[in-house]
Amino acid sequence: MLNISTYDGDVIDNESQDYGTMNSHNGSTYAGGFYYGEYHSPGKLVIESKQYMGESFAHGKLNGKGHHLRYNILFMGNF
Repeated sequence: MLNISTYDGDVIDNESQDYGTMNSHNGSTYAGGFYYGEYHSPGKLVIESKQYMGESFAHGKLNGKGHHLRYNILFMGNF
């Protein structure tokens, strides 16, 4: 289960389903598809202070294009 502090979206069998938005305790945000409580495409994840962003997910893991900003260097591509 995700470390969610707030969630707005559909819930089926106590799991986030379909489209929703969540904010986690660590400052991450996600808006997009959920499948049995996991990120599932399409969606957008922003971890903490916009250091990492992903757009495509399958079963809770990044699957496709995204970008990562670290030490003022932008990495873009498939993950």
